[in-house]
Amino acid sequence: MSSFSKTVSASLRVGFLACERGLATQLADVKLLTGLTTSEIGERLMYQLLTGGHYRKHLDKLRARLQMARQDTLSRLESMGFTCNGEPEGGMFVWAKRGEQDSAQLASLAAQQGIMLAPGNIFRPHQEASPWLRFNVAHCTDEAVFQFLAAN
Repeated sequence: MSSFSKTVSASLRVGFLACERGLATQLADVKLLTGLTTSEIGERLMYQLLTGGHYRKHLDKLRARLQMARQDTLSRLESMGFTCNGEPEGGMFVWAKRGEQDSAQLASLAAQQGIMLAPGNIFRPHQEASPWLRFNVAHCTDEAVFQFLAAN
């Protein structure tokens, strides 16, 4: 089960489910009964993108751009004294920390300067303090992020 909102458009609310045919038929019936406002245009758009091969080409370009952004982000963070939690093979997130300082404090200071950082505690079930930050590499092209990190 997944969706296309991260790879095509955040406003595209079309998802998919890979399952056995009988279950798919039952779920389609439930969808028809409960989802009267589903966007047929969005579904048809995704159908055309998938069947025409456009989505695969789009993903190839997106993966290449993310790979370059990920490598750049990792390199810059490491040059600033951050330790990265492994090198991800894909995706748009990198986890890094510098020392054992609570990252929520750093994120709060960044927010005061209009820079949004994702402290590790917001990803923990009980919001425990964490030195880790999660960086979205697609947004790490903003030089202000690295200027802030260098100064703090």
